[in-house]
Amino acid sequence: MFYRKLLFYTGFLLLVVVAFASCKSKTHDQSGQTSNDRRTKERALIEANRSALETEREMIKAYARRYHWNLQYASGVYFTRYRKGSGPEIAEGDQVVYHYTLSLINGKEIAASEQNHPEVMRVAGGGSQVSGLHRGMTKLHGGDKAKLIVPSHLAYGIAGDQDKIPPKTTLIYDLEVLEVRKGDL
Repeated sequence: MFYRKLLFYTGFLLLVVVAFASCKSKTHDQSGQTSNDRRTKERALIEANRSALETEREMIKAYARRYHWNLQYASGVYFTRYRKGSGPEIAEGDQVVYHYTLSLINGKEIAASEQNHPEVMRVAGGGSQVSGLHRGMTKLHGGDKAKLIVPSHLAYGIAGDQDKIPPKTTLIYDLEVLEVRKGDL
């Protein structure tokens, strides 16, 4: 028993010494960069992303002020309800029947549901290409009409859709929720 404890503590001490020594030494990756260089570049990238997010937030707020929208913010998306519906609240797993118009933040309309053919979507918690639409839907009720502003990182991100949506683009949805089919039915 004594030898097991001694062996355990000796091994633990050796592990701590090796870990400490490896932290102190300069390590180089395949490109010849030191770990300090990598950390500096990572910090710069994080700061650039933080700055881009803040710039996009300010652009969204200015857009809302221009149209006198009283925005709410939840789950990373901005929304304003301009007609309150009397239907059930939308939750993950529900199927939603809705009409929409999709515009870029510059006002250019790029897509819309057809008048007699509404869209049908199962609201998912993640994994969706436009996760911001799913997040925003969970803030609405059946019968609601709302504007939903989806920041680029919750829309098509830095790549866009390679067609109508440019990279790093904020999307504006004008939604009318026609029906909510509860997920447990």
